[in-house]
Amino acid sequence: MSRLGLIEGVSRSYFWDDVYPQSLIPLDAKIGLVQIDCKFSRYTPGFGAMAAHLYAMMTEDEVIITLKQLCGIDIEKASLARLVQTVGQPYLPTHIKTGAPKYSACETERPLGIVGQRIKDISEHPDRDRIIQDAVDGKIEGASSSNPAKLTIVYCSSDGTGVPGLKRELSEKGKNGGHAQTFEAKVGVVFKQEFDSNGLPVLNKDGDIHRIPETTQYTATVEKVDPFSRQMADFLATNMIASAPQAVFLSDGANWLSNLPERIFPAHVPVIMIIDKFHAIEHLNDLVDKLFFSKAALREKFRAEARLLLDLGKIQDMATLIRKKASSMNLVKKVKIDKDLEYFIKNEEKMRYGLFQTAGLFVGSGVVEAACKTVVGKRLKNAGMHWSKKGAAIAIALRCAIMSGRFDYCHSEFNLAAA
Repeated sequence: MSRLGLIEGVSRSYFWDDVYPQSLIPLDAKIGLVQIDCKFSRYTPGFGAMAAHLYAMMTEDEVIITLKQLCGIDIEKASLARLVQTVGQPYLPTHIKTGAPKYSACETERPLGIVGQRIKDISEHPDRDRIIQDAVDGKIEGASSSNPAKLTIVYCSSDGTGVPGLKRELSEKGKNGGHAQTFEAKVGVVFKQEFDSNGLPVLNKDGDIHRIPETTQYTATVEKVDPFSRQMADFLATNMIASAPQAVFLSDGANWLSNLPERIFPAHVPVIMIIDKFHAIEHLNDLVDKLFFSKAALREKFRAEARLLLDLGKIQDMATLIRKKASSMNLVKKVKIDKDLEYFIKNEEKMRYGLFQTAGLFVGSGVVEAACKTVVGKRLKNAGMHWSKKGAAIAIALRCAIMSGRFDYCHSEFNLAAA
């Protein structure tokens, strides 16, 4: 079976090996037919790649209908699944075979890097507050895109999302006390941004910071944190992290992500860590909603005041404002407010949003959140779906390869295999 349809009437010499009891069809090997369970199948690499690509983008039923319409080929679900599992194997991450994590927590302090140094200089500038306020208002000092002296910094972001799974593979201890309904897929994203040799961001024609086109790459797994950290280290290595003058790690502040940067970035690479601003805003809104106000207008006025302090990165001032408002509440409620504030206090260095924006950095993890929806959700979270971890791993790996431009339609050097 090929991408052009079913090929019939081809004569193939057949041999039997008495020493090693097995059949041999040399033409199958020369064409490079896909081997399933160590046996040559009826499928050319081109057909296998097409089927795998379709499988990654649509449901099994839709793939079967599409192959019938495109190639006039009937294929059963079980055969399709075996074919896709085989074709998808090269796209699975190899982190399990690589042993210990490539990097571990470094004892020495990381260098600041060119953007990190600029952040430090701005924070020590006598006109610091005005400079930051200008950036918050959208007035960012940047470099022209025509400047030939450019440096590329690498952003990395990770997040997790649930995949509806088979009951036999799910934990009996779910988040809400019952049997778990999903297992987690972990997603990693890399993209790049340009700065000049002075640490100024390269702006587009509208005067805004922007990602370098076509630099966004994706990786994902259904494995746990340790294997994922090895996978991310390899993923960053392929994206030239070792030579990056600066790296930025964006996250939502989840506990499992707190130690990830030390495990995936080489010790010599300067890393700026940022908590996604939109998650911080959500936490702040939830916190303000727990405070007592006699009128809704007073609550919104207070929310705006606290939000401005968050925008400016003045976390301690924001916490003081909230504690003062909560001082009249009973002890139980004040304890809850203090507990909510811990999220901001422990992440204060990662929430210097005014300084980050002044330096021209992205402060939102929307790229990885979108990846969770497009890489995982769009294919694996349709109504009625339940995935095995093995099947989900293949589908996710294929989608990452397709969306990153790494998918290869032909795995054979033999020209006819392109069919």
